[in-house]
Amino acid sequence: MKRQMSWALLAGGIAFATAAAMAAPATAATTSSQTSRGTTPLRAGATPADPLTATVLTRPSPVLGTDKRRHVVYEFELGNVTGSRVRLERLQVAATSPPGVLATYRGHQIVPLLLVDGADRPTRTLKPGQAAFVFLDLTFPRTGNIPTHLEHRLVLTVGAGSAAKRQTMRGIAVTLASRAPIRIGRPLRGGNLIAFNGCCAKSDHARAVLFIGGRLVIAQRFAIDFVRFRGQATFAGDPSRNESYFIFGAPVLAVGPGRVIATRADVPENTPPTPPPFTTFTALLGNYVVEALGHHRFALYAHLHTGSVRVHPGERVHRGQVLALVGNTGNSTEPHLHFHVTSGPSPLASDGVPYVFRSFRYDARLVGLDTGNPTIVPADPPRTRKRQLPLDNDIIAFPPR
Repeated sequence: MKRQMSWALLAGGIAFATAAAMAAPATAATTSSQTSRGTTPLRAGATPADPLTATVLTRPSPVLGTDKRRHVVYEFELGNVTGSRVRLERLQVAATSPPGVLATYRGHQIVPLLLVDGADRPTRTLKPGQAAFVFLDLTFPRTGNIPTHLEHRLVLTVGAGSAAKRQTMRGIAVTLASRAPIRIGRPLRGGNLIAFNGCCAKSDHARAVLFIGGRLVIAQRFAIDFVRFRGQATFAGDPSRNESYFIFGAPVLAVGPGRVIATRADVPENTPPTPPPFTTFTALLGNYVVEALGHHRFALYAHLHTGSVRVHPGERVHRGQVLALVGNTGNSTEPHLHFHVTSGPSPLASDGVPYVFRSFRYDARLVGLDTGNPTIVPADPPRTRKRQLPLDNDIIAFPPR
C-alpha cells in the first residue's frame, strides 16, 4: 500500500481504527446475553413461548439526509432464550396506522442488518443464549406522512435437522418520537470535508452499542468524523506527523449558543497511524468539549489538539465561537473532528439523536471505499443544502467566514 494515497489508507485509519475502535472495546465487552445483564426485554405483543426476547434501544426521529429522503434509524436487541439455535428467515417492518408493509428482508438480506455477539463471521443464526442487534434505516420521501407506530414480524427456524420448526414472532413495537432534529451551525470552516462514518445504520458509529449504567445506548448513532482531503489524500509529506494532515489545527466552532459542561485538554497527541491502547471509555474521546445546547441536547467535540481547548465548564459560548483546534488524541489514528449530539450530558452514556446543519454546500460523495475502488461522484443539485444531515462519505463545505 502506498502511504501517500489513499482512500484505502484513509478508510483503514479513520473508518475502522478510529470510530469503530471508539466503540469496539465497549461492544465486545457489553454485548453479552440479556439474562447476564439483567435488562428488561420489551415484549409488546409477544408471548412467553417466543424463542427470542426483544429490547428496543430508542424512539427514533426522522431526519432529512442529502439523498433528499427522511431516515428513521433505530435498533433492537434479540436474545435467544431457547436451548436450540434460532435462524432468522424473514424480517418484516409494518406500519400499524394506516396499516401497510414498509420493508421486508429475506434470508441473506438479513445478514447485513445484524451484529451477533461473539460471532466470528456475519451470520443470521443465534446460538442458545446468544444475543444480536438489528440495525434498521427506513427511508421515506421528503414530504408526506411517516407512520408513527411500527411493528416487526420475524419468521424463524428454531432448532436444526429433523427437529427444526418454523415459528413466527410478532409484536416488536417501535414508536417514533415527535421531536424534530435540532438545527445547528457549522463545527468547522471551509471545504473538502468528508463526513466519514456518517449516517446511517451501516456505519461503525451507528453500531457502537454500549452497556453503561444498566442500559444499552448508542451515543454515536449520528456521529461524523470530519477529515479534510486534497487530491486523494488527507495529508501531504510525512504521514507520521500530525502537522502533515490538512485538518490538523483547524478551529473547532460552537454549533450553537450554549453552556460548556465538560472539557479535557491534557491528553497528548498520538503518532499517526497508531491509536493508544484502550484504558477507559472516557479516554477514547481524547481532549474534548461537551456543550449543552438547551432543551436536552448536548454536542460533543472530540479528539481535540492538546492544550488547545479555550473554554471552561460553566462558560457561556456563542455560535461560531472557537472552542479548540482539531487534533489527534484519544482513540484516533489521524487528525479529525469527531462530532455528535446526544439527549443527555454524558457523551458516551446518552442516546444519540439526529441533527441538521443550517446550511452547507454538498459537493460530492465518496463511494467504493469498501470495494477498494473508490470514486468521487458529483452531488445532485442543488449544491446548497439547508436543514439536512450529511450522509456517510459525503463531501461538503461549510462557509469559510
